[in-house]
Amino acid sequence: MDVTADWFWEGNVVEAIARFLADEGWTIVGKADTDSKERGVDVQAGRQSHTLLVEAKGYPAKTYRDPRRAGEVKPTNPTNQAQQWYSHALLKVMRLQTKHPDALVALGFSDFRATARSSRRRAAAWRS
Repeated sequence: MDVTADWFWEGNVVEAIARFLADEGWTIVGKADTDSKERGVDVQAGRQSHTLLVEAKGYPAKTYRDPRRAGEVKPTNPTNQAQQWYSHALLKVMRLQTKHPDALVALGFSDFRATARSSRRRAAAWRS
């Protein structure tokens, strides 16, 4: 099974965010090659004098993406893994904002309703 075909795979989330931003008038300056697991800013965009840096996260698949383990079910529940990914993304955007204080920094996620609601509640509690 090719998990890159899943709509919630991170590479597809990056592409969806880039399309949305382009439709909203942003120029896409760069995108990470998620398929090769490239590190760095997932989407970098510019509009007028603004720079936008987006850290994107997909949702974990139940099976491994590595072709050597294709079809093998992961031992970690995707919901638990998603919480870890969310916390790593939050830390990354805080570091990005420190490194690029004049940039707009954002998180972008696949739309899994329960995870999104739970994450928003945690983020709201953190802001309070």
